[in-house]
Amino acid sequence: GDDGTQALYGIIQGGVYPDLRAEAAAFVNDWPFFGHAIGGSLGDSKETLYRIVHETAAQLRRDRPIHLLGIGSVRDVFSGARAGVDTFDCVHPTRIARHGG
Repeated sequence: GDDGTQALYGIIQGGVYPDLRAEAAAFVNDWPFFGHAIGGSLGDSKETLYRIVHETAAQLRRDRPIHLLGIGSVRDVFSGARAGVDTFDCVHPTRIARHGG
């Protein structure tokens, strides 16, 4: 936080089930988290991943940052940013660099 304390993010999970993600989004929206994080299983295809991220981000408060857990390919970052995601983390860029990419 701004006062030097740690900031907590409420994590929205629920797999590929829109009703579970909606319930999780409503829960974290109602609590005083610093930000939101979209995580959990995001499907078995890029199309499903993008749909879940867009649908989930649309349900979150816009006065808090949104973080996408474990996603970091270039295409995924651009899709997430279009959905309103602010920050990302992923081992992918480090792994590529470590292997000389």
